[in-house]
Amino acid sequence: MASIKSSSHDEAILRARSVLITGAASGIGFALVQEMLVMPSTIEHIFASYRSLDSESGKRLLDLSKTHTRLTLVEMDITCENSIKRAFETVQACLSNLGLHLLINNAGIGDHDTFLTATTKSMELFYKTNAIGPMLVAQDNNLLFISAVLAAWNSLPKTFLPLLKIGKETNYTKGRSFKAAVVNVSSQVASLSSPRTNYFSYGCSKVALNMITRCMSLELKREEIVVIPIHPGSVKTKSNEGGRMNPGDASLQILNVICNLQLNKTGKFLSYNGSQLPW
Repeated sequence: MASIKSSSHDEAILRARSVLITGAASGIGFALVQEMLVMPSTIEHIFASYRSLDSESGKRLLDLSKTHTRLTLVEMDITCENSIKRAFETVQACLSNLGLHLLINNAGIGDHDTFLTATTKSMELFYKTNAIGPMLVAQDNNLLFISAVLAAWNSLPKTFLPLLKIGKETNYTKGRSFKAAVVNVSSQVASLSSPRTNYFSYGCSKVALNMITRCMSLELKREEIVVIPIHPGSVKTKSNEGGRMNPGDASLQILNVICNLQLNKTGKFLSYNGSQLPW
């Protein structure tokens, strides 16, 4: 297995105590879970969200949860607010006052279409899943400060930003590069400098995700929560059979970026190799 390297070329360690990965039942999400379970880390809790466990990798995810006590499966449909609230309650109950240190918004859909073939239905589905979904998972409409959050836990909205705000106060791991972070899995096709006409609905939805991520990074920088969109590379999936990387290799690259993530990277559009992409 390839190792993950730090910026000093030593083996990198993911210094976070709690992680939530959405869309973990297949593709990159499942590969991220697999890698986190074996890589050097300080992780105590890995929450893997899924919409269905019917796929082959979904069944493998279920098997992993039976043999790894750090792994908790969480049912969550990111297009359904009630489902997100129920997932929040599950994660909250497990974490108690630890909070969440890393949120990877990986869940999404992909397909080919063009400006000429796109429909209202396809655009709505892509936006709801790839842009609005990650926003809802991370959003916080409660403006309480940390002290008030700790004092009035039950009044919190049922989304994950409050857990990140608490998490950034409890991530005491030595040598950490960030206190808390949100990583939104985007795509290079969202870059306006190099549009891909055959990914019209998908690309438009990822452009929207990038704007959400950029605005989120500006609002959370004062909280010292790192927020980035990341391009995972051309990954071979059901919707991209011509991808050049398998999900396992892509997950290693993504985790390498995360292990070396610092506050000065917040709000930047990063590629899987750590380089910065144009908006």
